[in-house]
Amino acid sequence: MLILNLDAETEQTLTALAQTQQQSIEQVLAEALKLYRDEEQRENNELNALASTRMNDGRAFIAVSLDDL
Repeated sequence: MLILNLDAETEQTLTALAQTQQQSIEQVLAEALKLYRDEEQRENNELNALASTRMNDGRAFIAVSLDDL
């Protein structure tokens, strides 16, 4: 279980979005998290492909995720 402590403006925005999409706030947040994870995976795949290419042609490549800092 995840408990979020949202400020009033964020809660209002999420409530309005959920109503517009005819979903619960939980569904809206789950969808947003899925989109974030999909984008993060896409970026990781691109970085892995670039790193593989660079390793194969002898050039160095170092990538650091902002999440790791």
